[in-house]
Amino acid sequence: MKKKILMTLIVLVGFLPVGAHPAQVVQMAYNTEMKTLSIDIIHPTRDPAGHYIGQVTLTLNGEEWVVQKFRAQTDKKGLRLNYYMPGLKKGDKVNVMARCNKFGNKGGGLIIGQ
Repeated sequence: MKKKILMTLIVLVGFLPVGAHPAQVVQMAYNTEMKTLSIDIIHPTRDPAGHYIGQVTLTLNGEEWVVQKFRAQTDKKGLRLNYYMPGLKKGDKVNVMARCNKFGNKGGGLIIGQ
């Protein structure tokens, strides 16, 4: 039984696109003076036009706020985004989910004022 499970896993992993990977890190910061949320998505790739962060979903206190799709990323290192978000208050929870166009997701979160 263990051999069957192991072989199934090996076969399934073999179907993953070569070189595909989710983002490594999602970093977030909120500038209260500028009311701007900065998001840096670290997703190294040799071809930012062919292997990139294809979608970013931003939620505020559990409610979907932004869904943005992309056809390339900022550069070979990843994707940098800035959103103007007035009215955020201490304790608000902002979450981001970055989806690679090839394979995988990576999320990050920020609690305003902490």
